[in-house]
Amino acid sequence: MGRPRLLLIGDFRHAELAPVAEIIKSRLPADFVTGVPMAIERLRRADAFYTALVLAWPRPGAGSAADLAQLRQAAPLARQFAVLGTWCEGESRSGHALPGLVRTYWHQWPARWIPDLEASLDSVTSIWTLPELASDEERLLHATPRLRQTHAGSILIASPSHETAQWLGETCRQAGYSTTWHSRVNNGPDADATAVIWDGHPERLSELSMLREQTAAPILALLDFLRSDTVREATQAGATAAMARPLLLADLYWHLEQFASRDVSDKQAA
Repeated sequence: MGRPRLLLIGDFRHAELAPVAEIIKSRLPADFVTGVPMAIERLRRADAFYTALVLAWPRPGAGSAADLAQLRQAAPLARQFAVLGTWCEGESRSGHALPGLVRTYWHQWPARWIPDLEASLDSVTSIWTLPELASDEERLLHATPRLRQTHAGSILIASPSHETAQWLGETCRQAGYSTTWHSRVNNGPDADATAVIWDGHPERLSELSMLREQTAAPILALLDFLRSDTVREATQAGATAAMARPLLLADLYWHLEQFASRDVSDKQAA
């Protein structure tokens, strides 16, 4: 089917959406247009075939059913995605979510869809095998974690909760990692840890700073109610990436795979 090509539509300069655009641009062929009229003009060109249309959706009402219909007419085979900002939370419960649009929050988008877009598009576990009007629940049931059982390395789990640490530990071991649990950050992380998962809270960012002082391993921060300023503060405190709870296993594995790939690249460079 060929390598996917994406058309990004709208203002991806928004603080929450810009990192998503950067990741897409670094991983996949992508073009950018500032709005629906320019997108339609580009789609009408004979050489303009796009696998997916990705719309910037920083707030409710950023797009309309008429916009989606025009895009569908111009590119009937392209899947339509929306990268949602924080202000769109709860939109689906209000009954205003538009059908046929794959809606994903800004902090979930790279882990949720980059793997599917990079993989073979006729994969049986791909979003592309589902009907266009599949619900979020159907997509969730269809998504299967990518358990390759080939990973090596140790994951340090820094969590005050035994139950959370137990669940995270079992999850990581299913992906082939060994795990260590520290209930308190000042126990000192393992020097050979491939990555650290910090079960955190925005009010405990001092713990994150302490972890960063103790290890050079990448740190994945698990936080509630992610906002762009929360991610920025966590990154400044030492996090390499952040995820919102509740989370999907496939998303967690994607982040750990990025860390493992980075570790291999660093060792090869050395």
